[in-house]
Formats: sequence, structure tokens, C-alpha cells
Amino acid sequence: MIKHLLTVTGVLAIVSGCSSENKICSIDTPTHCQEQRSDTNQTTFLASTIYFKQNLTSLKNDDKKAINSIAQFQQTFNADIKIIAYPISETNDIALKRIKEVEALLKQKNISYKKIKYEIGSSTEKVYSNAKNANTPLSRRVEIYITY
Repeated sequence: MIKHLLTVTGVLAIVSGCSSENKICSIDTPTHCQEQRSDTNQTTFLASTIYFKQNLTSLKNDDKKAINSIAQFQQTFNADIKIIAYPISETNDIALKRIKEVEALLKQKNISYKKIKYEIGSSTEKVYSNAKNANTPLSRRVEIYITY
């Protein structure tokens, strides 16, 4: 299963506004894609999904690396970030704490609070469902979207 669309060494995103065909852009060479996008054409993509054990809010090192890459991308493209937390079999307070963990790390990287939006998703929006709830941990997540 792919956990992060972002790589640790740089940000990769499928950008449909770069040319007549989809192009993969890297945080190391974003200028080409930036120049070819029109101001009215926005691209939104799922940058990372972070999974949590029940009632836990702490981020793992891999998650922190992904958030650092998101911060780099945001600064390069002046992008907007949306954080959505899904509290599967938990309270909304836990989801909000997870959002605040991600938001705090972004703010440490000098991302303006004006560029960060968040919401709590429905506790019924499971990625996987089955009768025994064995896949519930895969649905208990925070998704981070980038729009630029």
C-alpha cells in the first residue's frame, strides 16, 4: 500500500496543467510547471495520508518527513493546505488533536495559518469496511491535500 504520494527526498505530484500531457514535477525543478500553469487553473492532490492507532495523536518520523516535504512544496508554490481527520470509532476531540499535531509541524516550517484549512470528516467514511472491523485502523487517518 502506498502511504505517501510525497517522497522523502522531494515532492512528486502529477500536474495536469504543465503541458498537453501529464508531467511529474519535483520540488527540485518546479519552475517549468509553475510557468506553464495559468493563474485560473488550480490543481488539488492528496499529498499524504497518516494512519493512527486508536486514540493516539502522535506522529511517526516518516509522517514528519512527509509533512516537511509538504511544507517545502507549499513554500515553493504558495499552495493551500487542507487537513481532514477521520475519527473512526473515536471522538471528534481526538481528530482535532491530530489536526493540531499536523498544523503545529507546518507552522514550525513558517507556513501561515491563512494557508491551512482543516475539517473533521465523517466517522462513517471508512476506506475499508468489513463485518469484524479488522480494517478500522486503515480508515482512522488524516489526509493532507495541496491546492496550487
